[in-house]
Amino acid sequence: MSTERALSNLYGQEDRIRLLEALGERGDASFGGSWFDALTGMEHLATTDEALLATYEDLAADFGVDAQVHLVTFPAEELRMVSATISGLDPVLGLIGADQSSVDFEQNAVLGTVTPVVSETLGGAVFAASHPSIRLVPGTPIVLQDDPCNSRYACGAPLRGGVVINRVSDTASCSLGYTASATDGSRWAITAGHCDEQLNYLWRHGEQVIGPVRQTLNDAEIDVARIRIDNGYWRQAGGGYLYNYANPNAPLRITLSITNRATIEVDEMVCLNARYSTPSYSCGVITSAYGPRNMPSVDFDACPGDSGGAWTYRPPGGSSLWAYGVHQGGTNDTCHALFGYSIFTTVPDMNIVFPTIRIEIRP
Repeated sequence: MSTERALSNLYGQEDRIRLLEALGERGDASFGGSWFDALTGMEHLATTDEALLATYEDLAADFGVDAQVHLVTFPAEELRMVSATISGLDPVLGLIGADQSSVDFEQNAVLGTVTPVVSETLGGAVFAASHPSIRLVPGTPIVLQDDPCNSRYACGAPLRGGVVINRVSDTASCSLGYTASATDGSRWAITAGHCDEQLNYLWRHGEQVIGPVRQTLNDAEIDVARIRIDNGYWRQAGGGYLYNYANPNAPLRITLSITNRATIEVDEMVCLNARYSTPSYSCGVITSAYGPRNMPSVDFDACPGDSGGAWTYRPPGGSSLWAYGVHQGGTNDTCHALFGYSIFTTVPDMNIVFPTIRIEIRP
């Protein structure tokens, strides 16, 4: 890929985000997903409704996005549900290994990774026949590893994503993703659900207590927990911030948050703000919108201790900063390995399980 093409793709990403957000707001049940061809700079949209082909072409043009629209068999939501069902829930997958399905919108298919031996067995045949979108892909199932650790650092108010948080009762620690507000006026700190799967434990950042865990979930595409912000020290400072590598005393402002799951697509860039993120090691491109655990996967290997951190996108030279999701885990126990990857819970999926809570932003 030429430098010119890479820069064009990077600068055009926000236009593609806005297009996909608009498509998500339409709520078309026939929407078949999207994918981006980084080599050509072409956005691809899919639908099962022939009557919408021209509509999608016109919408892409309105956002200044070069796009091709394809007629497909299965809508995106059906593919997502099939992937979620077979990812560790189907009895046959018990012979194969959980978390090994992904959605490929370009092929309009759900890919199930199985060992070559299993792919040739009756069980593999039954698995593949359970839905016409499923295709078996011989390979070695990957074992996912959560990323907690036992370390911390301190940063004064406001409470900001990307800092280390610790359980008060012991040395357990994770990264903070975002602050959020509820319709009842309460405020919350969002991290990964596997960081604490017990309710009511107190968490802190530095020497300041944040509050207790009130809800925690770690299943399928969801791995999030919410910690109520009870300490006035944090509450009075407001939220909507991320840790700033360049100047810790000037936190970054989160200006936007994606609201539609279909906004996330392959070959788009995202960056992680968590414990071990640095200016040199924090970003990657999405390799699957529905990868392991039905979460997006990124070709960046996060570290133990990054769990709960914030995945974001910021256009080059732009002032906007988009919230994408909460870091779940990465490849085994590696840290910034060359061929590692990470997965995260998306903000739209989090909004479903926390219906009255939304990430705080500062437009």
